[in-house]
Amino acid sequence: MRTLNLFVIAVSFALFCTCSTDHASNGTGSNAGEAKMAITFKTPSDLPLVSAKVRVWNIGSDSLSVEDSLVANEKGAVAFDSSLSGWKLVEANSGDTLSVMKLVNFADSLPKALVARSPEALKGKILKTGAPLSGAIVRILGKSSVTAADGSFEVQDLPAGTHFVFVYVAGEASTQTFQMQTSNSTNVAEISDTVYTLIEDFENWNMHTLLGKAWGCGWWFVGSDSALGGKSFVSPDFSDTANTIITAGAYSGKSLYATLNIDSSFTGGKFALVGFTLGGDFDEAVENYRFDLTSLVSVSFMAKGSGTVNLQMLRRDSTGTKEYHKVPFNLSSAWSKYAIDAFRFNAEMTDVNAFNFMADDSTAEIYLDDIRFVGIAPADWIVLGTK
Repeated sequence: MRTLNLFVIAVSFALFCTCSTDHASNGTGSNAGEAKMAITFKTPSDLPLVSAKVRVWNIGSDSLSVEDSLVANEKGAVAFDSSLSGWKLVEANSGDTLSVMKLVNFADSLPKALVARSPEALKGKILKTGAPLSGAIVRILGKSSVTAADGSFEVQDLPAGTHFVFVYVAGEASTQTFQMQTSNSTNVAEISDTVYTLIEDFENWNMHTLLGKAWGCGWWFVGSDSALGGKSFVSPDFSDTANTIITAGAYSGKSLYATLNIDSSFTGGKFALVGFTLGGDFDEAVENYRFDLTSLVSVSFMAKGSGTVNLQMLRRDSTGTKEYHKVPFNLSSAWSKYAIDAFRFNAEMTDVNAFNFMADDSTAEIYLDDIRFVGIAPADWIVLGTK
């Protein structure tokens, strides 16, 4: 086991982020009778989003369905039905002018206010066995598009943020779900025989993982043995985005680059790493930042570089104590696909908090891209938190 010296840069939260502490009561406990199941929707200038159309979406394994439709009052406020429970996607818009969405837990406290902003387009490309897939039906928040001959599609006027994207392909047994972001970049997703969650592709990197933007503010971090007296370190500094997220030599679009510099003279447990949390901060003990990954088949990723690196998994035992389980792999100079089967961690895959790429013997250089959790679909994360 190791104590990590972590360095995390705080950045603006994505619209989907569920870590906000500015919440209203859900009508239970000592605050019952105050702001019961209510959210106020505002414009960027802090004015009420009067008469905004609000929809509550239920997240299914192969589609979104509207569970409730409401209209904001003259104060921009909406009082939700007390029968709503669990995780739902709340969306509000004032026509095509302003919109906002957020994943909220109606069994917990709700955000007091959400700020609507200008809608954005979501651009994507669907592949199958590495080739563009035409004719696939793409559905996002009640809107749809059909992929062109080159596999591309575009859906306009969506709330900014990370969306659930449902793709139906004729002849396939089921609809596949992906997470994609509104931006000027093109999201790429691949139809697979096995469901997966894309954890990170580094295309719109801001220290949040792609998963974290949608589910729980998962962060990228670096760590080393410096807290133990060693002199190992990671370069370049994560704040140096231009050199951390590279395009020249990238696998696809953008990739992460890091050198894990090891202090070979240190005998107190040398290591240097880059990693990501699944939910909150690395040292967060709150249970809803731990996840049950018993359905995880493997962690796959594209990588190249030099040296030996470990894929390390962090979980907590029944007392809350951290456990570290690692699987080594050797890097080569060419981009290669790695798939680390979950059973190789030789541990229970419950109460999992984080993963990292760690050197603990000698210095290693690593390029990373297309990190996936195989066996877990994006919509599955609703029920995987162990709170």
